[in-house]
Amino acid sequence: MTLAHLNTLLQKQKYLCGLCYCPLTVDTASADRINNKLGHIDGNVLVSCIKCNTARKDMSLKGFRYKKLLEFNSDRLVYSIDKEEKDIYAKMKANIAGGPSIIFNRYAKRNETKIRGGKVCKKIIGYDANALYLWALGNEMPCGRLTTVEAYDGIIDDIKADKRHW
Repeated sequence: MTLAHLNTLLQKQKYLCGLCYCPLTVDTASADRINNKLGHIDGNVLVSCIKCNTARKDMSLKGFRYKKLLEFNSDRLVYSIDKEEKDIYAKMKANIAGGPSIIFNRYAKRNETKIRGGKVCKKIIGYDANALYLWALGNEMPCGRLTTVEAYDGIIDDIKADKRHW
C-alpha cells in the first residue's frame, strides 16, 4: 500500500467515507481492509472514517453496508413493531410456542414430557396450519403502524361481534 494508492482511492471516493459517506478529513480518514483476512495491500483497501473502521471490526463489508443502510433510512422505513413498542415485542416473543420442540421431540406424553427448563407439559396440542396459509392470504392483512387498544368492559364481546371502537 503506497501513499499514491491512498490518494487515488480518496479521489475516487470524492473524499468521502466508503461506508457512511461522511466527509473525510486528515483527522478522520483511515485505511480499512475490504477482506479482513488479508493485509493492507493494494486492491484490499477502502478509505473510511475511523468511526466506521472501528465499528465494522471483523464484520463483512456487505453486512456493514446493509446495517448502515438501515441506520440512514430508519426514519423512512416502516416497521410493524419498532423500539417504541418493545414491550409488545417481548410479550409476543415470550408467548410464541412450538417451533423446534416439534422437530426435536417426536414423541410427547401428557404430564411426563418436560419442556422449557424442566417444566412438565400439561397439554399437547398439534395443529397442521399449512392449509390456513391460502385462507389467510385471502383475508385482510394487518398493515401500518401498531396501535394499542386499551381494555374496557365488553371488549371480548365486541371482538367476537367484530365491532370496532378504534
